[in-house]
Amino acid sequence: ILGSASYPMYVLHLPLAQMAHFVARNRVEQFAPLSGILLVIFLLWISLLVEKEYDIPLRRWLTQKFNRPKNRSQP
Repeated sequence: ILGSASYPMYVLHLPLAQMAHFVARNRVEQFAPLSGILLVIFLLWISLLVEKEYDIPLRRWLTQKFNRPKNRSQP
């Protein structure tokens, strides 16, 4: 499960951390390490959701679209 969520986590960790700093202003450091733990939990949850709802269906669709067997009877 963590392996499949690793790429969405890589892509989303910086934007989510910046958004948390923007929303919480200077309070993120005040609640450390709890704020970091909550960020990791939220990041894992959103990464698994993105993987399930977007990445897997998109990869399936692209595979079906571009891996069609070629008709060998035509020149």
